[in-house]
Amino acid sequence: MNKLKNQKGFTIIEVVLVLAIAGLIFLMVFIALPALQRSQRDTGKKQDISTVAAAVQDYMSNKGGSLPPSSAELQKFITKNMSQVDKKDATVDSKIGPTTVTPNEAQIIVVREAKCNTNPTKGNNTTIKGTKRNAAVIGKLEAGGDANYHCVEV
Repeated sequence: MNKLKNQKGFTIIEVVLVLAIAGLIFLMVFIALPALQRSQRDTGKKQDISTVAAAVQDYMSNKGGSLPPSSAELQKFITKNMSQVDKKDATVDSKIGPTTVTPNEAQIIVVREAKCNTNPTKGNNTTIKGTKRNAAVIGKLEAGGDANYHCVEV
């Protein structure tokens, strides 16, 4: 009997407790990881939107402050000068505003003659009337559901 009492080791309760704690740690990591990845993609998307806005601003600076006469010309200019924006992840479209814009995660939309709406409706981002020298660059972010858009005025 004394021989059994002197043996050292873990009880089954101690082993189960350690496994439960390890399981909780893994669960927390797997819950937090997708949110972190979404946040990183949104940061990249915001940078892409700002890069497109900078290209539009550059065009306007080179052309006396005015936007291209057609959406097709604006599209061509942005696509040609956007080496920093991954063409697979961000297609640039353009519209004449004001209009209701509902981009998907893979789109960046330039709305000519419009400004960003500070009070967008759920599910879209309605641009408001601007002058011929205004443009709004809009993209949809992943975090925050349907009404989470990032808009930059030019």
